Amino acid sequence: MDLSNNKFDGQIPSSLGNLKKLYSLKLSFNNFSSKISNGFFNLTRLTWLDLSNNKFDGQIPSSLGNLKKLYSLKLSFNNFSGKISNGIFNLTRLTWLDLSNNKFDGQIPSSLGNLKKLYSLTLSFNNFLGKIPEGFFNLTQLTWLDLSNNKFDGQIPSSLRNLKKLYSLTLSFNNFSGKIPDGFFNLTQLTWLDLSNNKFDGQIPSSLGNLKKLYSLTFSFNNFSGKIPDGFSNLTQLTWLDLSNNNFDGQISSSLGNLMKLYSLTLFFNNFSGKIPDYFDSLTQLIWLYLSNNRFDGQIPSSLFSMPSLQALLLHNKLLYG
Repeated sequence: MDLSNNKFDGQIPSSLGNLKKLYSLKLSFNNFSSKISNGFFNLTRLTWLDLSNNKFDGQIPSSLGNLKKLYSLKLSFNNFSGKISNGIFNLTRLTWLDLSNNKFDGQIPSSLGNLKKLYSLTLSFNNFLGKIPEGFFNLTQLTWLDLSNNKFDGQIPSSLRNLKKLYSLTLSFNNFSGKIPDGFFNLTQLTWLDLSNNKFDGQIPSSLGNLKKLYSLTFSFNNFSGKIPDGFSNLTQLTWLDLSNNNFDGQISSSLGNLMKLYSLTLFFNNFSGKIPDYFDSLTQLIWLYLSNNRFDGQIPSSLFSMPSLQALLLHNKLLYG
């Protein structure tokens, strides 16, 4: 039954539970409100439940665990609150779980690792906190993991290496800290990696170059330091690279000259020094080049002003001329 994209409002009547043969229920993009009706939990044949983009609130009852045939559960963009219901961890057939954009809080229990068939997990824009539990790393079928915009902290365990099928990993806007664990560099299917707006530190290992399928890499607003490693030269599929607002230093590595598909390169607010390299003009796909607020010196290469695709160029550095 699909009632999505309408203007229904109010509570869902408990009599919905009479529709015991339903296998798919989509109520997304309406104005339904209040708590989930107990009638939902009699719909034991459901395989697909989508309540996203409504005004549901309150805690998720543990009786959600009655819906053991569910393989897709979407509760995003509501006002649900409290801890994740233990009932969810009985839904061992789930392949898709989206709880994003709610008011869930507390720590994620390790029993999340029971959901071993998950290939997509989105918990972003909530108030989850604490460390990532070890149970996460049993989810070896995951291809998509988004924990952004929460209050997670601590270091990322090296057992992240178990998630070898991941192609998208978003951990931005949390309080993660420490160095990038070696486990990251086994995730060779990654195409998207966003660690921005955390407290990561230390140098970037050259083994980052193992992630040869990356097309978007965002490390901005952390405490990374040192030079750009030569391993970047292997990331030839990159179209987006943002290393801004860190403590990188030294001259810009010539390895960036291999990234011929880049259309956005953002390096501002670091401590890069020396001359702006001549090879930038070979990056003919570049649309945005942001180099300001570093310690570059010397003459600005005139070739920057004849790059065929460039639409935005920020160069503000006190020691540059030309």
